[in-house]
Amino acid sequence: MSSPLVSIMVPVHNRRVLLADCLKSALAQTCRDIEVVVVENASTDGTWDVCRAFARADSRVRIFRNPENIGPVRNWQRCFREAEGRFGKLLFSDDVLASYYLEKTIPLLHDPHVAFVFTMAMIGPGPRASRLAHRFDDRTGRFTRQHYIRRALFGSRAPVSPGAALFRIKDLRLSLRLSIPSPTIDDFERHGAGIDLLLYLMTAARYEEVAYVAEPLVFFRAHEGSISHAARDSLLIDRLSSGAYLVRRAYAGALDAGLDPGRRVAQHDEAQAAPREPGLHRGSISAGGSRKLDPMKLGIVTISFNQAKYLAEAIESVYVADPERLEYVIVDPGSTDGSREIIESYRRRFSRVMLEPDQGPPDGLNKGFAALDADILGYLNSDDRFAPGALDYVLRYFERHPSVDALCGAIRIIGEDGRSSLRRRTPDPIDLRRYAYETCFFWQQATFFRREAFLKTGGFNVASKTTWDGELVVDMALAGCRFAYTNKLLGDFRVYGDSITGSGRLNDALRRDRQNMREKILRAGVPRASGLEVRVMKYLYKFNLRRHWSYLFDSEELEAPQ
Repeated sequence: MSSPLVSIMVPVHNRRVLLADCLKSALAQTCRDIEVVVVENASTDGTWDVCRAFARADSRVRIFRNPENIGPVRNWQRCFREAEGRFGKLLFSDDVLASYYLEKTIPLLHDPHVAFVFTMAMIGPGPRASRLAHRFDDRTGRFTRQHYIRRALFGSRAPVSPGAALFRIKDLRLSLRLSIPSPTIDDFERHGAGIDLLLYLMTAARYEEVAYVAEPLVFFRAHEGSISHAARDSLLIDRLSSGAYLVRRAYAGALDAGLDPGRRVAQHDEAQAAPREPGLHRGSISAGGSRKLDPMKLGIVTISFNQAKYLAEAIESVYVADPERLEYVIVDPGSTDGSREIIESYRRRFSRVMLEPDQGPPDGLNKGFAALDADILGYLNSDDRFAPGALDYVLRYFERHPSVDALCGAIRIIGEDGRSSLRRRTPDPIDLRRYAYETCFFWQQATFFRREAFLKTGGFNVASKTTWDGELVVDMALAGCRFAYTNKLLGDFRVYGDSITGSGRLNDALRRDRQNMREKILRAGVPRASGLEVRVMKYLYKFNLRRHWSYLFDSEELEAPQ
């Protein structure tokens, strides 16, 4: 029997619940010339029974079992040893491959000058609530080893997890190291941090190029017990943040061959002080496990569809004093009124432009947020605008209030011509019972939240036609997120004849969506109100003098977090 072209290798320990999804994705590859090698690392939860069931059902599955737990990195090594294919794909047991992963990557690796092929990935607790990772470039193609090694060692957005790439089996066997010389860290085998990066670098140094597919073809699940989730542990944070530094120091000579003559790794590194205690900003670690030493960043998504008249004004309002602290994505599913030409004229302002069909605004927002890697998130409709200085204020607020998950601010109502009314609209403290009966209001144009709060919700409800913005805040409240409020003006809400709010054309859908949201709140245990109670609540809200006073005269100073 001839050897398979590709070995998909699955090291596994105590993943009984998640393993089936992983193996199904491996076996569903459109490239059929594969084997699936599963090495079970002395699990105690019934994982071995899942392995045996798949091996009985499909002859392409070959299973092995370690009599005792040898640790994750040595288990990778055994996977490489048992594999019989020419190419190797390491697939961790809680992750999932797109069915066409191999179809997209194999052709690039047939080139003998290419070291490996890596792709974008999605990271999160579930596919619906995930973000993009390894966005190395906007295009699929080949890159010189020099460019890749510099980016991996001294830059960003290069892959770390070997689960993002397709290698040759011989290179996996040759490049895997069980440890990295270090005076203080001796447990690399326990987590693989640093070893994973070194696997890429040592392989790249032996070839002329690496290849990249600008599509998210693998999903990394962040959950309790995963490395992505554990990256919030302070001990592991130290390992992860120092991994690249230790690789540079210990393997500078081996990696010199991969860089341009005259620019050796050791020479570059000598200009950098050795890290004493990695100065990590804890608030910047996303639920997907990314690790950043940079200042907190703000990510904004604008959804655009046939509102060219207002689009440039919306785009220009997305501004922070330090452009490095802003990620800006625009999503347009198919405008035909000149919006796309306006987007093209502002292309340099965007981190990413997404011109593709979607299932409506909430679906477009989910796609846009998945493309962001920022700490704080917000979004803007293409006919609204942010107030001058608002986004810098938001960044400062979250930096000063690390316990706050979401911030609600004030807005102005503006007309078609951009002129504002005299009164602001300040946010009401979130009260789910009052919100269920339409006596509590907050404003999307002035609402911002941490990435972790967004991930807790599972994203925007794509079934909603009108209230996806309010439902997201409801979901955050139901998830236990902590809100704060400010009367500072953060955004302008445009109401005019053709807008959804001004035209009333979706009133029937609005009634349905509000009813669905009310039932969601009541199902969570919030007491139902009688008809009389609702009338009283609305009367008291309408004639609340304190609320009207805040619209006209309240200062813009911060209110204490609620």
